[in-house]
Amino acid sequence: MAAAFRYINGSRVVKNLMKRVASLFISVSIGFGVLPAVAEDGYELWLRYEQLEARPADVPRHVMAACAEPSETIQVALAEIDRATESLLGTALKSTDKLRSRTLVLASASCANAIDEADLPTNEAVGAEGFTLRATKLNGKRVTLIAAQSDIGVLYGTFDYLQRMSRDEAFADIDITSRPKTK
Repeated sequence: MAAAFRYINGSRVVKNLMKRVASLFISVSIGFGVLPAVAEDGYELWLRYEQLEARPADVPRHVMAACAEPSETIQVALAEIDRATESLLGTALKSTDKLRSRTLVLASASCANAIDEADLPTNEAVGAEGFTLRATKLNGKRVTLIAAQSDIGVLYGTFDYLQRMSRDEAFADIDITSRPKTK
């Protein structure tokens, strides 16, 4: 019997079985390590919106484009605001076409019907892709304004705004101008 045990213990069958078990263990271990990375794409890694502990007091309640027919780029910005505020605040900002107090207003040179043109930043101040993000009054109503010369500048301003919101920054007195260097 002892001879039989030694023969089985040293046989190729046992060695192959041990290799298969080890391979399976390694495959499963690697698989579990890779699954979370596969489930999340680069977009989610870059813009992860985790719910804030408490809703900031100065966060807008509404969002609007400053024109009746926003471009595709401004529509993308509005959709991102909707997605982000749903995650960060638990509810998305209410879309409106009327200027109200506590509204986040998106405006560009081609989308500014609802605001005074003087509220847009100049091309000298922000360039082609820059933006301003500021708390201001429009028609006597307290709003947060993301304004730019171009729609792409509004989109960049939107991402900046959402990143600040995700860090729980205050917006009551925000006044930021961004002019990226291009070319």
